[in-house]
Amino acid sequence: KILTSIEWSGQLTGLLAPVIGFDTNENGGVEVNGVPLINYIRLDASWSKTLQLKSNDADKIAFRIRTGSAWVGKGTDALPFDRAFYGGGANGIRGWLIRGLGGGEDLIGVGDLRLDASLEHRKVLTDAVTIAAFSDVGNVWVHDSPNKLKDLAFSMGLGLRYDLEFFLFRIDAAIRLHDPTQNQGQRWIVQGPLNGGVHFGLGHPF
Repeated sequence: KILTSIEWSGQLTGLLAPVIGFDTNENGGVEVNGVPLINYIRLDASWSKTLQLKSNDADKIAFRIRTGSAWVGKGTDALPFDRAFYGGGANGIRGWLIRGLGGGEDLIGVGDLRLDASLEHRKVLTDAVTIAAFSDVGNVWVHDSPNKLKDLAFSMGLGLRYDLEFFLFRIDAAIRLHDPTQNQGQRWIVQGPLNGGVHFGLGHPF
């Protein structure tokens, strides 16, 4: 499964502003009745696949890769909070709470650049019960943040899924193997206290 999205705001308005009489501010942004219009471009994509193991019909390998990037245009200082990327949570890097990763000095937990990958080994025990061993890696950043690869977050864990036919109930528990939210020298699991996250959800994470 491949999912992609492209969205933009304020691009066409900026081009038509001189024609339709909208004002522009000192930063080159467009204003309507004194209110600046949000100007950004946002790209988002994911690729996921589930493989049936030939050796055992009850075993499946599933993986997902996600990436995204956004840029603000003239007159917009920052990406709107609800259009920013975030890490952690039940469908992200599961060793952290939602918005528990990434960001910059001014806004923790969100960013304008995302890269993450997840791998699961799912084993069907009964018609209703499935267990999964998984690992996640990735983070979110702001574009000008240095050392992006050194700030990758790693987690791994186990999940239990119960299929009620009309929906699948899920609980996943993960521990942090590499925690970029900590100071250097305290990031690896052997260097600091054990930490992680527990998440409840509906359906498989991907």
